[in-house]
Amino acid sequence: MLVAGAGMVLVAVSPFLNWVTGTVQAGSFSRSNSVKPFDEGIKFRLADLIDTTVKVDPIVVLVIAALGIALLALGLAGAMRARTATSLAGTLGGLALALGMMEIQYVSSQPWEGVKASAEVGIYLLVAGGALAIVSQFLPAKRLGG
Repeated sequence: MLVAGAGMVLVAVSPFLNWVTGTVQAGSFSRSNSVKPFDEGIKFRLADLIDTTVKVDPIVVLVIAALGIALLALGLAGAMRARTATSLAGTLGGLALALGMMEIQYVSSQPWEGVKASAEVGIYLLVAGGALAIVSQFLPAKRLGG
């Protein structure tokens, strides 16, 4: 459960970090700017897909993380089997991983004239957190205190 919890924490932190860096180069002049998913005027995959200005992508990421953390808390509290909680959190990790990969593909495929865009640490944490949650399903469970 610890690995799944660490993965969900990474997923929860990711929307508050930079997701994209755009670099504009004109001759010897170069300027870079990084953006977070909650910044104004930026769209990511899900928001673009449904054609909205609402910050859908980071909200979905935070919902995935909150559900994963809540399930793990229920498992720790004994309200549900720990293995079931870890398995469900791993499934949510799969959603986070898939969304992160979609965001990386979206950022790298944008045809912004004169701008070189690249994924940043926030998207990579989203992917890593999802992967940790997935892997946690396959790790042997250990009981604390005995």
